[in-house]
Amino acid sequence: MICTTAAGSKVPIVVIGKSAKPKCFDGNDVPLLYMNQRNAWFDQDITKWWIHHVLLPYHDRQHGRGMPWFILLDNCSAHKLSDQEFEDLEARTVYVKSLPPNFTSKRQPADMGMIA
Repeated sequence: MICTTAAGSKVPIVVIGKSAKPKCFDGNDVPLLYMNQRNAWFDQDITKWWIHHVLLPYHDRQHGRGMPWFILLDNCSAHKLSDQEFEDLEARTVYVKSLPPNFTSKRQPADMGMIA
């Protein structure tokens, strides 16, 4: 997962792999966050984990808890949140907005760097 703020600062990168304990990590300091998933894809569970364990703590460190802000996500099915999850985030003054379907990479800055 790649995420940047509107000001251009980079949120810590998360890599998703298949293995729960990749051999390449044995005895090595891992320079990034890693999660495993059966297909090595972002799914709804990993998205929720990312929001609560990466994005929210990052924002709190940068701006303090209680500072209103919003998350702009593409419309990938893995990014769909339940009404309760929206309410829980809004209680923390975090508002989630989704891009419309079929937005091209020209309008998704994170994709532009990955595709180009």
